[in-house]
Amino acid sequence: MKKYLYMMACALAFIACAGNNGVAFGDIENKSLIIDKIIVSGKTFMPSSLQDDRASISFSKADYNGFAGCNSFFGSFSLNGNKIAFASNGGATKMLCPPEVMAFEDTLLSHLRGEFALSKENDKLILQSKEIKIYFK
Repeated sequence: MKKYLYMMACALAFIACAGNNGVAFGDIENKSLIIDKIIVSGKTFMPSSLQDDRASISFSKADYNGFAGCNSFFGSFSLNGNKIAFASNGGATKMLCPPEVMAFEDTLLSHLRGEFALSKENDKLILQSKEIKIYFK
């Protein structure tokens, strides 16, 4: 009987940890997350080496802000478990940069809306929606 209870407890612990790959909002709150790459429809976009600063995003209690390679961006979001829902009221500065920088930035900002799941894959933090996967360093 003890063996059975032990096995059940281990199984439940495994299932609980597998749900969101051990990532909670507290793991990213008030931290600057450096964007490694984004994938949209099977196509990978990497931040340009021409960028002066690294593409990144930071989350506070209900707001986010970041740098997409050329412009800063900002907005609000809501949280439900390991799901982050970006509000449609986000904004960004409007500077023009070289085309290779703008290609990454435009792709990121045009898909940064709606609900994203927060997870980990091969020790990399990921924000993923139906349209885009954002990998962080």
